[in-house]
Amino acid sequence: MASGKKNQRTKRQPASGRLSHASSRPPLRRVWHYYFPLSFSRRLRISFRRFRTNSSRRSKKYRQLVLPISLFSFREVAIASIPKHPYRKSVRSRRSLLFLPPKKVLVPLLLILIGLGGGLYSVTHLKQSVRLDLSPQVKAYASGVIIKTGSSKVMPRSVPVHIRIPSVGIDADIVSVGLDQYGSIAMPQSVQVGAWYNGSPTPGQKGPAIIAGHVDNYYQGTGAFFRLRELQVGDTIYVNRADGSTATFQVAQMKEVPQANFPTQEIFGNINYAGIRVMTCGGLFNTTTHEYEDNIVAFGILQ
Repeated sequence: MASGKKNQRTKRQPASGRLSHASSRPPLRRVWHYYFPLSFSRRLRISFRRFRTNSSRRSKKYRQLVLPISLFSFREVAIASIPKHPYRKSVRSRRSLLFLPPKKVLVPLLLILIGLGGGLYSVTHLKQSVRLDLSPQVKAYASGVIIKTGSSKVMPRSVPVHIRIPSVGIDADIVSVGLDQYGSIAMPQSVQVGAWYNGSPTPGQKGPAIIAGHVDNYYQGTGAFFRLRELQVGDTIYVNRADGSTATFQVAQMKEVPQANFPTQEIFGNINYAGIRVMTCGGLFNTTTHEYEDNIVAFGILQ
């Protein structure tokens, strides 16, 4: 008698687990398309292909730029400008400008963008360095006096204690100051002393040493730097230092700058020689704010 199990069909088992896993995989995509809007009627299509084509196999419907690449499993990228298809709008909307490509494409794109950003920063930094090196105080030609600007002479660090400018009668002690709560140089109460900003190099060191002083005061009268505006290119500035040495500077440029648009980079920016900036107030006196509207700045170079 035939068994009752004879007519029952048995399920066919796969030969191996690997074949079963492979059969469940989705088909591998060979082309990745990305679309970016160009205008009302056209858009840009970027295609990443896992194969390479030749000119005879490429579509003649659109003009496209095809470049060979070697990014992971991709072998070719094609860039083309194509018309928009309104009836495909719902299908293509998910591939908008904000759609992120898969990791295999995203990583190379990020590396390319980082490289472009680094190159742009290098070019911008180079232009800024050239502009600083060619600034007016470095190339000072005025009144027929040519001042040597390529000198590499520097002095060791030592705090300034006194400043003398015989040509305009400036003779004042110097105190060390920092910044006030508004980010400006904290000037001393007495108008008869100058102030060295301790965030700058000491006079004689490489870089711009900043020394400022009052021009006058309603209660104390004229200040120590009242005649700084009379200083001329070629005059000499003497700064006595705490170690007993004297730093001698020659005036390379005189400048009156507005306080409302103060050239911070030009005055406080780094330079490749030992220089000095002697400053005081100047210009018109504002009766509303009771302050001067400009600054007088003398640019000097160590001799």
